[in-house]
Amino acid sequence: MIISYQWKYAEQFNEGFACVQDCNGKYGVIDKTGKIIIPCHWLYLGNHSEGFISVKDSTGLYGFIDRTGKIVIPCRWDSTRAFSEGLTTIKKIGEGWGFMDKNGALKIPCSWEEIYSFQEGLAPVRDNNRMWGCINKDGQVIVPYKWIEMHSFCEGLSLVKSDNNMYGFIDKYGRLVIPCKWYDAQPFKEGLAPVKMASKGPRIVTKIINAIIPKWKQ
Repeated sequence: MIISYQWKYAEQFNEGFACVQDCNGKYGVIDKTGKIIIPCHWLYLGNHSEGFISVKDSTGLYGFIDRTGKIVIPCRWDSTRAFSEGLTTIKKIGEGWGFMDKNGALKIPCSWEEIYSFQEGLAPVRDNNRMWGCINKDGQVIVPYKWIEMHSFCEGLSLVKSDNNMYGFIDKYGRLVIPCKWYDAQPFKEGLAPVKMASKGPRIVTKIINAIIPKWKQ
């Protein structure tokens, strides 16, 4: 045993550190030797990402600390998520979700009902009509709001769900490159994506849509 049983809850290590919860329900951070790096006094503590850790203080608001526990962005947001590509998602009740940089400056206004982190320079966002599109880091709409579900870009493609409740894939220009004909699907990884047809078991599809490789059966 490397670290003794002393925590009510512990997450997996990330970048050499792990979030832990003490018997009082407060969160802190330990290193791989079990040494307490950040004392347990936060109501919530997120994963490390790009040198920042999301925290929730006693007032219920969110901000960020660094790896030493120093507050680098004050707790003034109703919700936050991990940094990705230099920006984090932040939420203000009554306004919506937006994006903030590592200096705490609001880069893209809180005006969306829901958003995902930036990946490959683009971020999926959902408007007040509950339709998904995609913006760049200047807040410009690159992919119009027309999808009922949309995932972050991976390997140049985004998994989307159309109004026929089927899945397909679009490129960074919003062009449908793999038709929405799948009952279920997951994003591409290493050039392949799991997909499923309603009448058949799961399969693996390549980015060349006419090359479908049977992989397994349920």
